[in-house]
Amino acid sequence: MIVEEVLNLKIVGLFIPSSYVKSAYICTIYNSELDIEIFREITEIPRHIMMTKYKDSSPEAKLQKTTFAKAKARILIGNYIAGTDYIQSYLKPEDKSSIPEDEIIKRHLLQALANIRRNHFAIYKQFDFEIDGFCEILGIDRGLLFFIIDLLKEEELISETEINNELKNNPIFITAKGYKYISNFEIRKPIMKGIENSDSFEYDIVISFAGEDRDIAEQIKNSLEFRKITVFYDDDSKGDLWGKNLYSHLAYIYGKAGKYCLMILSENYSKKLWTNHEREHAQARAFRENREYILPIRIDNTEIPGISETIGYIEYAKSSAEEIADLISFKLSKLRTM
Repeated sequence: MIVEEVLNLKIVGLFIPSSYVKSAYICTIYNSELDIEIFREITEIPRHIMMTKYKDSSPEAKLQKTTFAKAKARILIGNYIAGTDYIQSYLKPEDKSSIPEDEIIKRHLLQALANIRRNHFAIYKQFDFEIDGFCEILGIDRGLLFFIIDLLKEEELISETEINNELKNNPIFITAKGYKYISNFEIRKPIMKGIENSDSFEYDIVISFAGEDRDIAEQIKNSLEFRKITVFYDDDSKGDLWGKNLYSHLAYIYGKAGKYCLMILSENYSKKLWTNHEREHAQARAFRENREYILPIRIDNTEIPGISETIGYIEYAKSSAEEIADLISFKLSKLRTM
């Protein structure tokens, strides 16, 4: 167990070695005086990545460095909500698919610097926040961040304090012009939203499936819940569903209640009235939001109305429930960086 202090908060780090599913490093942040837990920063590596990238070594040192850096950055820039778990999962080594656009990085950096100027107004021009941790939270490298910093300097939205130290970068700070610019955007929510701060969705995942495919759906559901992913699964909601107008309630569940809809497609699925009802409302949501809300898993090659052959899908025969749950965890982690 490793313990460090940043400002008035204590960070306690603990490595959870490889289980059947994954390894993780957890930093729990406490109020130093009251010893009350504030939030947790968690970095995970799925077991199948462990078996390839770290076959002859342990990821503990890398996970410790990364997780502490993120926790420190989040504390220094005031970018957290009490009672929240901030979780990142490395699905692939060196994965670059979730790098945010330059404009998003620009706004998050300006908001971080605005928080620092507001919270540390006496020393904000000399304030040195954890750049490596900030980069890890956003999923970018230092080179891209310094490119954005140069652009912001040219726009006079930020400036820097000369410290004449070749071993350290000059501290950067937001200017009055930059503060006015960022005030026009509603982005004060924490970068990488945690599992308790999920834009009021009731569920991370809602599962749509035919009754004949329940065994498959339940295996995936169990794997998701093991990862602390909240799931709508009809058998778990019998008490809640009892007496309700199912037609309108399921329209709400599949059209509004989840972050993603996991759709288990099969010949049985295509023949059911209720699954078609669920699919139609999920498709309306996907069309409305213009994003990949529906995550299809194919049991067979049955054609499903509205599910194009060009949409990316997972073949259940070639994937385990654990692998599918890891993929979903990764999708959810991408949402948290937006």
